[in-house]
Amino acid sequence: MNATSPLNLRAVNLGDTAAKCAIRDRLGERYGTLGVPFAGDATGSANRNRLNANDHIIIAATSDTVTGSASLRCLTGHRDHAASFGVMEADVWQRKGGGTALVAALIDLADIWLGLRRNKLNMFADNRPNTAFYRKFGLVPKTQLTAYALRDDALSVALLTAWL
Repeated sequence: MNATSPLNLRAVNLGDTAAKCAIRDRLGERYGTLGVPFAGDATGSANRNRLNANDHIIIAATSDTVTGSASLRCLTGHRDHAASFGVMEADVWQRKGGGTALVAALIDLADIWLGLRRNKLNMFADNRPNTAFYRKFGLVPKTQLTAYALRDDALSVALLTAWL
């Protein structure tokens, strides 16, 4: 793996499931997400099978390596102006511009192509690097979610963040 290779953004395809699961199963990446250890390809395939026309996934990759992904889940009905999103990137590729490119692409998709007016992300309150990263895009904490998720055998606090 060459961490200096140029990254390209593209749509997800069926062959990306194993690479996405491998990224998420690494402790450094998983710790900041709701992922659980040893999820493997079966979980990735189940997630892929739940995708519908309201879900958009962007892959960051070199010519031979998936380095990260971003997802935008558009809500429906009375909330069709809103979406939730998430980004993950392999530890070795962090701070090299891939995450920034993925979020910029999600913002472009949400604002310009889909006309969304509210985009939200929940993140663990103690994840200072993520908080700083998303703040540069105008994403700021709106409220705290107490006892949000189990992590390290304790219920953790999360931040509900959004840009409007």
